[in-house]
Amino acid sequence: MIDYLQKHGDKVAALLTEHLQIVFFSVALAFALAMSLVILIYRFKFLYPIVINFFNICFSVPSLVLFTFLVPISGLGIKSAVIATVVYNLCVLTKNILAGFDSVDRAIVEAARGMGMTRKQTFLAVEFPLALPIIITGVKLAFIMSVSLVVLAATIGAGGMGALLFDGMRTKNWNKVIIGVIAVTVMVFIFNFIFSIFEKIAQKRAAGA
Repeated sequence: MIDYLQKHGDKVAALLTEHLQIVFFSVALAFALAMSLVILIYRFKFLYPIVINFFNICFSVPSLVLFTFLVPISGLGIKSAVIATVVYNLCVLTKNILAGFDSVDRAIVEAARGMGMTRKQTFLAVEFPLALPIIITGVKLAFIMSVSLVVLAATIGAGGMGALLFDGMRTKNWNKVIIGVIAVTVMVFIFNFIFSIFEKIAQKRAAGA
């Protein structure tokens, strides 16, 4: 395995970079869309059950089925991988962001409004900080899920570490398989570790510590 890395380290690094780029872009785009959707839902309350039920249906669709469905529409490669990953992340993030804001005590919000704070000030200074721990949990789940989804996206030519894994299994080159498994596992561990720290910080701040 060490010999393989010495000979093909540039290729592995390129695939790892590609994998992370797809993950970060997909989560960032999904988060922006989810926040916009949550604001829309709070303005039009009747959308709440419609959106939740729709995302529950989307999330129940197996990832390989969605990838296959997207190929005739957006083609093979990164574009289809990003669309599918964004869809799944949107399901997770929207529900977690909604859960975060739902967890905020309405009495605190009303007290802030009673002190003369505008709706925008209340959102930024009260609601968002109190909802942040649950929102960060959703972001953590999105990153971890995206790492696995992008691996599967290699089946439609999206590249990333999945390309190394599947090529290793196809050619019975176990060095590629082991390197791919280790890289994916380390990515998941790092994302979990970093966002767990952010969760604890947000929880302390929400509790007034």
